[in-house]
Amino acid sequence: MIVLRRLLPVLSLIFAACGCASRYAPLRATVERHQPAVVVFFVDGMSRDVTHELLQAGKLPNIRRVFTEGGVEVEHAIACLPTLTYPNTVSMLTGVWPGRHGITGNRWFEPETLTFRDYLRPWAFQDVNGDFDTPTIFERLGGDVTVNVQCPTRRGATRNYDSPVLSGLDWIGGRFEQVDLRSAACVDYAVALANETGRWPRLIWMYMPGVDQVGHEYGPDSARYRRAIERVDEGVGRVVERVTETGLDRVTFVLVTDHGQLEIPRARQFNLEDWLEQWFDVRESASDSRRLWRRRAALDDCDLVLRIGADRRAAIYVRGDGWGRPANRTEIDRILYPPGFDPHGPPALAQLPAVALVCRRLEDGRVEVFSGERRFVVERETVNGVARYRIGPSGAADAIAALEYGALAQGFRVDAWHTGAEWLRATHATAYPDFVPQISVLFDSSRSGDIVAFAAAGWALERDEIGHHGSARKEDMLAQMLFAGPGLPKGAKLPYARLVDLTPTLLGMLGVDVGGEGMDGEDLGERLRRAHWKSAAPG
Repeated sequence: MIVLRRLLPVLSLIFAACGCASRYAPLRATVERHQPAVVVFFVDGMSRDVTHELLQAGKLPNIRRVFTEGGVEVEHAIACLPTLTYPNTVSMLTGVWPGRHGITGNRWFEPETLTFRDYLRPWAFQDVNGDFDTPTIFERLGGDVTVNVQCPTRRGATRNYDSPVLSGLDWIGGRFEQVDLRSAACVDYAVALANETGRWPRLIWMYMPGVDQVGHEYGPDSARYRRAIERVDEGVGRVVERVTETGLDRVTFVLVTDHGQLEIPRARQFNLEDWLEQWFDVRESASDSRRLWRRRAALDDCDLVLRIGADRRAAIYVRGDGWGRPANRTEIDRILYPPGFDPHGPPALAQLPAVALVCRRLEDGRVEVFSGERRFVVERETVNGVARYRIGPSGAADAIAALEYGALAQGFRVDAWHTGAEWLRATHATAYPDFVPQISVLFDSSRSGDIVAFAAAGWALERDEIGHHGSARKEDMLAQMLFAGPGLPKGAKLPYARLVDLTPTLLGMLGVDVGGEGMDGEDLGERLRRAHWKSAAPG
């Protein structure tokens, strides 16, 4: 590996000389310049707090100029549960929550078909495109020219640019920041595509995965993590300059991230798999078994399948009397209450200091939630096509304590029915933002598991890397969304929104009216245009 890393700069130069590098070309005069277009910078795992720290230090001049001073920042951009990259990427590109599009983790299990997925394997990172049916924004834009750069979720894009050789070499060599810069360099290919088709791409979606990987390996408190965000700023500057010089006059720029990231010391990284194996036969994966009958043989004798995501969310799939049907309450109770634990007390999982919330699927769309000694039930009803949510009346006090919702007690009753939008408005600045509607919808998919455990503050559920995310707490749930473009105020803020709002918002900016059909998100256009002006931009 050391020899390979030393050879990487030389190999990069060789491949660049062979035509793999970006090619600069001016935009031809015949290309249509006056249609609305959007450029999205999707930066994986870029911490909101660290970004603001760097802005205050003057280290991100391009993000400051284009977005914080030149556009609108969503103060509380709420990610989707679970706070993992693939579920949130698909939600951003479809406008639909994970429990409805079915991509419920970077790694998931489907009990009915005994299907395992692990998108983190190099040969499987694009398999996601065949695992959900919800239309992407690329597909909704139909015949328009669209460009995807490096993002694995890409179904329907007109053209995909990946720099597979150079980016692959950089990734193997640990030069993750360079992969992000290569993503930005692909703006030159977008110009070339416009010259080829005579139309500027209506949507350019640029995925930058390097910051997240640096965070996992070195921690979001590290100097290298901050340098990685500074490299993203360089890429933003390059793209904006390149697009601006083309003379396009109706381009909106968007910067979005998918989850938070926090550093957790080894002493607070709990090995949940080892703990469960005290009582149960646990399978973490059977994806290496190529044939279904082999997977079935590997799973028939196990008690449960465990899939942990980014170390702060654990999904447990219970076999019960056999796979192929949902586990019943008694079968799930057997996992929640191992031998020696009182079935009338809190579940064993909920008694672990590393675990904040234990959620389990009930019938009729209800979800039971445990937090230490506390218990409450999330309920859902649909009235005139609109979903409403509440905490079951008997568990209201426990929910307020467990979710740290005490400040809401005077003005917002958790045991009354509220729409998802009302829950978001009331809880966006709390320790568990938007939890009630999101946990309800998450369990709509059997791929989510029968039991979902979220890590406590400052804990991880696996001994793996240094940077972690995945839980329902605000540290993981707060992402970033910033918009800058025609008709938007400068230096303004929007108090809250969801990442799932991105696709309907982008479609609205592009003048495509889909009426919100089939989407959980909403078009933020009017709210963005009316966002409050600030006397000074943040940072």
